[in-house]
Amino acid sequence: MGWIYYTSVSPIDEQNNSFNEAFDIFLKQCLINKDRLIQQLSNNQCFRFIIKTDEDNDKILCKDGKIFLKSKFLINKNFKKCLIDYYKPMGIYVKGPKEIFRRDGTIMYRWIIELMPMYNSSYTS
Repeated sequence: MGWIYYTSVSPIDEQNNSFNEAFDIFLKQCLINKDRLIQQLSNNQCFRFIIKTDEDNDKILCKDGKIFLKSKFLINKNFKKCLIDYYKPMGIYVKGPKEIFRRDGTIMYRWIIELMPMYNSSYTS
């Protein structure tokens, strides 16, 4: 009996392409322009943004019609790594993403990402 080689499995490849597309779409939404970020941080110690993940706000629609959830990317370690890789060269520390809960512990379907200077020195370079 001879060897059988599998070089490509279309459904998995298509799923990976859709996943990567959704990942990139959402990541770009979380990357703040350097000039805007520096302007915000010159007036505040921290730049915070809230991501809503309730119902339709949680959905990322790909070109092929597949839907992925922002809330799943927000718990993905690779997503945080990509945020760090983008902001760290600017001297910006990334705190979060972290899910926000009400005081009674119920889910609010909101996440927070905080950006702040790593050092007290100038971060405008």
